[in-house]
Amino acid sequence: MLALASRYLSRIQAARIMNRRQAIIGGAGCLTAAGIAAARIRVPATPSQRSDKLTGQTVNLRDYCAADGQHVDTYDYQALLNRQPSTIIYPDNAILTLDRSVRLASNQAHIFGSNVRIEANAKDYALLATGLTGQNLGKLVQPITRYAQTIRLDAVPDVGPGDIIVLTDLRDPAAIRTDINIVHSIQGSSIFTRYPIGRAFVTDQFRIYHVYDPAQNITFRGDLTAINNHPSGGIMRFVYASNVEIEGITISDCGYIGMSFENSIGGKFDKIKIHSSGASGLGFRTSKLIKVNDFIAQGIRSDEALTFYDNVSHAYASKLDIRQYTFKERNKGETAGNNILIDMECSNINIEKVKCVGSSTYNVMIHNNCDNCSINEFDLRRSNLGGIRISKNSNGNNIGQGLISDVLDMKDAEANKNVSGISIGKSCSGTVISKSINFERIAAGNRIIRWQDVPAR
Repeated sequence: MLALASRYLSRIQAARIMNRRQAIIGGAGCLTAAGIAAARIRVPATPSQRSDKLTGQTVNLRDYCAADGQHVDTYDYQALLNRQPSTIIYPDNAILTLDRSVRLASNQAHIFGSNVRIEANAKDYALLATGLTGQNLGKLVQPITRYAQTIRLDAVPDVGPGDIIVLTDLRDPAAIRTDINIVHSIQGSSIFTRYPIGRAFVTDQFRIYHVYDPAQNITFRGDLTAINNHPSGGIMRFVYASNVEIEGITISDCGYIGMSFENSIGGKFDKIKIHSSGASGLGFRTSKLIKVNDFIAQGIRSDEALTFYDNVSHAYASKLDIRQYTFKERNKGETAGNNILIDMECSNINIEKVKCVGSSTYNVMIHNNCDNCSINEFDLRRSNLGGIRISKNSNGNNIGQGLISDVLDMKDAEANKNVSGISIGKSCSGTVISKSINFERIAAGNRIIRWQDVPAR
């Protein structure tokens, strides 16, 4: 078992972590300062805007697109979205064929009949929704501590209560750090936020932007199966979005991430099924106010099935059924690791009623300064390195009742430590572990271990 873990950790882990950090950002790669200021995320060329708007109207897709699986519908579909009907009805057995990405419109509901399909061959995400941000609102005159709710600027900002703002640290152009929030109130040149700010900001190279035109009030509901045959293509991506509701969608195959929700606030994801995505199944990055319910994932070829990464907070996930594979069970080229990952300054993420089977690392990992998260009512089976790991200064987390079984390895070669059902880093304080946890077939015989965290590389 030691040799198995060593091969995995030395050859795959570094690449997998890098892939995850880039993948959740999506096809645009690393955001630049100009990109954040203008939200210049790559979007497809679109047809010219027609004058006959459909605002407030409910329309049938087949009145505007062939949607027969024989014709490419990209141009007609984008033209329909641009005309801004309030609701698009997709009739039974409609097949929408896309040869490139399309941009979704705000204030639009997509209602699917039975057996509707979207079949794409798009290099990026098949469906994109991105809002727009304005110019910098002012200079930061006092550093912001993590979980503070006050931003002190050098001028009265041109925003008001209810507006969405993005705080940005530009000191490292290769790893821009952000926080999305909502303005609670303004007093003089100070902004008071509705939610705690998820990370610290210093005054140097700080920018704060108003999301003046979010991609908002977008609904997908019904019996839709979506695929993207392109090897680097995903299904849905939301950036600078607000109030997104996705229900009943099946992602049956794609070369890249199934669904990504980034720098956004307010998302509900219900009855989502993801089969055979090339990278993370459902990924959240730098976002708040998220609810996931009744999520099924299997056959994730790289990274995690469910990812909360880089300052995600106030999220709740329930009724999760995730099936991946251990190291020996993987197919050639597959590098999936944890079933669920919470990583890099996330907080207040609560997971319950979860079943995970098969992981070449951990079923659930809470890592890198992630605080006040919880997992309860869990059934975690067949992992190489353990059921749950909490590491790298992650504090105040709670492990409730459940089952951890079939931990296969004896050693974690990277840390040179014995494997256990639950491992807690010595840098992590305030972890509460329920006495109502059953452990079965732990190869090393260890239920809970506290160990020194792996040094940063």
